[in-house]
Amino acid sequence: MMVSQEISQDDFDFLVDEPWAMNLVSRLVKIVNDAEADPLTKLREELELEFSARLDFRRQNRYNVVYGFYEYSYVISVAYKVLGVISTRHEGVTRFILTLKAALLQKLDLYLELAPRILGYLNTLGMFGSSRLALAENIDWLTVTF
Repeated sequence: MMVSQEISQDDFDFLVDEPWAMNLVSRLVKIVNDAEADPLTKLREELELEFSARLDFRRQNRYNVVYGFYEYSYVISVAYKVLGVISTRHEGVTRFILTLKAALLQKLDLYLELAPRILGYLNTLGMFGSSRLALAENIDWLTVTF
């Protein structure tokens, strides 16, 4: 699983539209070019960390299940683009993406477990009936830490 030729940040132009993406790209390039490490394992770990950080950000600001799926889709799409650059240099790419998807879905499942806690909190406020209506009528729940 050695790199036959080094990659550069220019190989990842698709990610440089946001400042945090530049940081992620530089970390990915360093990981892939590190001949002593197993780049696919390190790459998976880095993407998992990025996903966790993004979920934590969502959790601390506003809880929304849609955002969780957005972050999952975003990180997986980044992984596919990165693999498009390095796949000619490494074996085991299919296994890599399956392992990454499983790991991210496990993290997302933990994130989604917050949903019952939110509904329980709404019930303590006496908001029975439609949880969607309850959320629309009262935004105080956004400030509660779950």
